[in-house]
Amino acid sequence: MTAHQTFDTAAQYYDLFELKSQPMYVNIMKILEDHFAQHGVTSVLDFACGTGAQAIPLAQKG
Repeated sequence: MTAHQTFDTAAQYYDLFELKSQPMYVNIMKILEDHFAQHGVTSVLDFACGTGAQAIPLAQKG
């Protein structure tokens, strides 16, 4: 199995382990949004491994 195939297989389950519950996910997003607003953050660089669970919704908000 190639590294790409391994990621594709794991990605479908990744967020289940990282974001174990919807309330936890909502809290994480609220913390990020509040912090960014408080400090005038207008852009972010997502350099972490993952599926974009935080980056995609932040990008959609602008």
